[in-house]
Amino acid sequence: MKISPWVGDYTLYRPFHLDPRNQVQVNHLKIGSENSDFDCSLTSSFPGMFGKPQENVGMGKLTPLDDTHAVAMMALNLEHVAGLPGFKPPAGQYTLHFSDPVKSDRVDGFRGIMVASEGPNPSAWPIYAVRVPDGQAIEPHVLSRDEYKGLPIIVRKQLDRGGIYWDEPDFPKTLSRAYSKPPQP
Repeated sequence: MKISPWVGDYTLYRPFHLDPRNQVQVNHLKIGSENSDFDCSLTSSFPGMFGKPQENVGMGKLTPLDDTHAVAMMALNLEHVAGLPGFKPPAGQYTLHFSDPVKSDRVDGFRGIMVASEGPNPSAWPIYAVRVPDGQAIEPHVLSRDEYKGLPIIVRKQLDRGGIYWDEPDFPKTLSRAYSKPPQP
């Protein structure tokens, strides 16, 4: 239950919340800071609904639960302004559940689930994070088709697990369909 193996910078992949069935978003997950190894932040940049660039920043704490699980709780955009005059992105929260880390002497990658909420619109997404070598920059963005095809299969399989979407047209209908079928003998 040590924090030190988790400390570092990660590229975190997740479905893009504005087009979750068709696009993947790259986020920068940072675990550890000058103040505390338990500090963490998640930064995403993307074209907003009307094409204007938007940046979301979640800041909080990570807690290792055992050698294979951790949880991070973050406030979204609490004190962050996107750098656009007069623009303040919506506030909310992120909760990230990490499991099954790939390890050497440190965590090199992991899968999990991200629960995000902005106001009344919660969503949950499969995630996969990969440690970035020290000093390498991470540019949050939405992946192109070629970038997605170049991802390792383990990342693509995790992202294909589906999510719980905030826009009603994207809601999965599997439970409703199952209950509407006649009972099987």
